[in-house]
Amino acid sequence: MAKHLILYSFMYLAVYTGCTDNLSEKEESNILRLQAVELADSNTKSAVTSISEVNVYARQKDASNVYSDYYSSTDAGKVTQTRFSNETGSWMSANGIDIKAETAYLQACYPATEGSTITYDNGVLKTPVSILSEIKFNDPEDKQKDYLYSKEESATTSSRSITLTMYHALTQVSFRIAKSNSVTESMKLTRIDIVSRGTRLQKGDGFMSLTDGTLMGLSATDSLRLTGEKTLQTTQQQADITCLVAP
Repeated sequence: MAKHLILYSFMYLAVYTGCTDNLSEKEESNILRLQAVELADSNTKSAVTSISEVNVYARQKDASNVYSDYYSSTDAGKVTQTRFSNETGSWMSANGIDIKAETAYLQACYPATEGSTITYDNGVLKTPVSILSEIKFNDPEDKQKDYLYSKEESATTSSRSITLTMYHALTQVSFRIAKSNSVTESMKLTRIDIVSRGTRLQKGDGFMSLTDGTLMGLSATDSLRLTGEKTLQTTQQQADITCLVAP
């Protein structure tokens, strides 16, 4: 995925690690255990500091590396995907994935709010994404959601604990804007337009592949807009306006 913008951008990552010191009742069976969730790089310029939820999907594959669902819809009580959350220091799931004799190949995504799902479409695991075309830069409740995907992990009946490594599908763009020392009157920033060469940016509703974070089904665009209100200072040492974009 190319990430060519006329402004400098930072790929950012965050780290959150959970442990399973307190085992649930299901741990006595063959239920999959999530021991930790890590990010590929801890050097982040992001305000994001933790991940407390992931959706995990299980598949199996044959000798030709052809994937299929770990359990079919006819396997009563068996689930192919589940939502893990970490609210007390341990990763727990209400509906556990029961590891059977075959190796389970697992991938995950974030965010994983209640009701969100991963779908299996023609061999591709994907989850819905929504990319904003206009972002309010001083409204933390109206910012672009961050989307992450994991590299594949595996579990067996003899090794049911996994650690997930997550990667970002979006790019963070940061701005540091100050007014000249010669300007005495008050100045307010109300809009920033991010412009790419050609239509390399994306917006709208689509999907993210869990294989490599590829974004699918979005609309191409040559610009995105940030709006808000910020009084400019003559001294600005750090980038103080950031947004996520889909390049």
